[in-house]
Amino acid sequence: MHDVAQKAVNALRPLLVGNNRLQTIKKRSDFLRLSKDGKRIKVCPWLIFNYSVEEDVETAALLLGWTVPKRVGSAVFRNKLKRWAREFFRKQKLTGKQVIYLNIVVREQRDDLLKTLTFQDFTDHLELGWGNLLSRCKKAFDVGRKT
Repeated sequence: MHDVAQKAVNALRPLLVGNNRLQTIKKRSDFLRLSKDGKRIKVCPWLIFNYSVEEDVETAALLLGWTVPKRVGSAVFRNKLKRWAREFFRKQKLTGKQVIYLNIVVREQRDDLLKTLTFQDFTDHLELGWGNLLSRCKKAFDVGRKT
């Protein structure tokens, strides 16, 4: 199992490619695996993080995906949310030896709530979820190492 994880990480290296692009999750099977087997953090009523973590790999990596259904808003608005998420996660630094698979799910809400959403509000919610995810990962790895 460890060899399989290491081969996956080697295939995904480097984390940032060329012009500072993030590695993204593109396969439907990966999204389904995250929703079925992954863990969930409900940041707020309209934002959910589905994630899974692999540890003891050679280098840290973040694979990012997003699910923003058409019901959320116009294509312009949905693309804006994706751009904002990419910008936020480009600035994040990973330490340790773990690969994090993260799918950001934006759920439908009242029209006025998401229409009035600003970049600062969105990044505040992402920051809250990201901090929660990292603290859960750290606790899980600390517990795993002690046993």
